[in-house]
Amino acid sequence: MEILARNLSGEIVNVDLAAKPAHHLTLGNPHAVPGVGQLESANLIRKDIEKIIRHFSGDPGQAAIQICVMLDEHFDLASNGFFERDEVVEKAILEADHDSD
Repeated sequence: MEILARNLSGEIVNVDLAAKPAHHLTLGNPHAVPGVGQLESANLIRKDIEKIIRHFSGDPGQAAIQICVMLDEHFDLASNGFFERDEVVEKAILEADHDSD
């Protein structure tokens, strides 16, 4: 049985629960370090936001733009007018759409 999970760096990994691990697998103590020792679904939007924030930690403006692009990819917000007054985000969404084609 395989599941998708995220590691602490935010990457999606396959975990085969039926396979015997080459080394002993332990989970950290979530009470000692928040976020450690928790298995979470790989498709959580919160984890996508965390990954973007980590990636753009020195540039909160760029992180905000990329979060808007990610939310648009999930919920198609631009077509519902959510970003019609934000030319920067609209341009970033169009560039992301162009890059994915």
